[in-house]
Amino acid sequence: MSDTVAAPIFAVTTANGRKDYGLFDLMAAATRGELVDLPGMASHQRAPVITVLAILMHVLARYTKVNGASKESWAQAWADLIGPMRFA
Repeated sequence: MSDTVAAPIFAVTTANGRKDYGLFDLMAAATRGELVDLPGMASHQRAPVITVLAILMHVLARYTKVNGASKESWAQAWADLIGPMRFA
């Protein structure tokens, strides 16, 4: 199992079907308007997860230059503002 926030831990439904995404894939898909659902989340988890995702995306985009459609751009913004992606 990968120990980074980029690991594919989110089950995501897009217009092209279901897939597992990492945090930066999820941010890019949301920006491109492709994110349809997070079927792996229980109903009581969805609102908090979406809220935290929106806060993270806003802060990363506000204080760095992000090409929102690119998962690599989100990953670079994370590295610039927060630091290494590895868990302690």
